[in-house]
Amino acid sequence: MITALRNIVRHKLYSLINICGFAVGLACVIFVLLFIQDELSYDKWIPGTQNLYRVEKTYHAPGRSLVL
Repeated sequence: MITALRNIVRHKLYSLINICGFAVGLACVIFVLLFIQDELSYDKWIPGTQNLYRVEKTYHAPGRSLVL
């Protein structure tokens, strides 16, 4: 523990870069896990979700280009 603190004090810029990189990486992992949890829990509150289907329709206006 003392050695780690000494290295952090001795190499301030390198330590700051490593700590910031770790924080950003951890935040990204947390956001991805929260997104996955939200997507997997979609419509779970409705009884009989295994029989639930979603129907979509795309309308293309004549004479207009398709913009995605």
